[in-house]
Amino acid sequence: MSAGDQTVKPPPTRRRSLAVRGFLQRLGGALLDPRATLLELGPARRGAAANSDARARQGGRAATLLDGWILLLIYLLGARLIPIMDAVADAWAMHGLGSLQALLPLVFVILPWVLTGFALEILLGRALDDRDELLRAPLVVVALLTTALAGVTTIPGPSFAPDILGGALCLTLAWFVRDVVGVRDETPPPATPSSRPPALRSLARLAGLLLCLVFAVNLARQVHVVQRDWTQMAPVSRGEVMPSFELPTRAGGVLDDQALRGQVSVLVFWTTWCGNCDTEMPVLASLQERFAAHGVEVIAVNCDRGNQLVKIHEYGARRELPFTVALDDGRLQAALRVRVYPHIVLVDPAGTIRYVHQGTVREGTLASEIRTILRAGD
Repeated sequence: MSAGDQTVKPPPTRRRSLAVRGFLQRLGGALLDPRATLLELGPARRGAAANSDARARQGGRAATLLDGWILLLIYLLGARLIPIMDAVADAWAMHGLGSLQALLPLVFVILPWVLTGFALEILLGRALDDRDELLRAPLVVVALLTTALAGVTTIPGPSFAPDILGGALCLTLAWFVRDVVGVRDETPPPATPSSRPPALRSLARLAGLLLCLVFAVNLARQVHVVQRDWTQMAPVSRGEVMPSFELPTRAGGVLDDQALRGQVSVLVFWTTWCGNCDTEMPVLASLQERFAAHGVEVIAVNCDRGNQLVKIHEYGARRELPFTVALDDGRLQAALRVRVYPHIVLVDPAGTIRYVHQGTVREGTLASEIRTILRAGD
């Protein structure tokens, strides 16, 4: 090989700098000048030049997919870190399969990204190629800006509105550049200038840099919130002592934390409108019957708002409640950080929380945990 055929590679530091500059330019360009950005990206990335080969195509695909992964990380860490850590905190406080159930909200965190991808595929069909990752840039931008504004003011409207807006902007962008994205290697591209003015390239890099700065600020603020509120993000978990409380009961009595001492207590936080709670009631009735002779008491803590006695009476007319029913005005569930119904807390005779569950739980699981607590007290 002659010296003229050899390619001199820049040093690693220079290559990293060029890679960062290139990403910033592509990110900003996808917003400011998407047609030219995708046209430049397509042939270079997909090896459509006359001297392209398999390695050029492979490297181009990897680089373009890397843009998509970076955008996804920016979306998740810059705009969704708090709900992610909220689910992780819930899972940390749960036990057994309940930990996996607590992670289910993560599906809704990633859902806008996935649905936007499906919508792009439907809109562009076979014209879709690796460059579609940059078409998600509006979704990322809206999420970043919404998160930044949420840190300083209250944003009106439903929480999913920014995701709908971001997805709509992605589809609008895809429609605008559909003829460019549909260009194949053998198809001449639409007439367009061969290169963008240097000033526009610099402006695109600046726009990309500003978005990354917003990402950095959002990330720092969310990390601070998680560090500050970590102990309050999850429900009160196993090993902690039940807080002091005093609740009226359906029978007209009073239930307090001292009444739990000396017995195994199964506290179930529920509402009359909760379908999962209704499903769980026969399980609780069966547990009460099976373990009553062993000093186990099931306590259903109702969390309805307003007219609790009336709602419980109407509910009891169609569903048997053969256990103590207490009425919480919100203070006990706030102390235990209850956010999902049913929320089940198993307390040992010393008043220490041993197990916590969110959502429906199999009778066998609860029975096994009750036996474990009973054996520990022998």
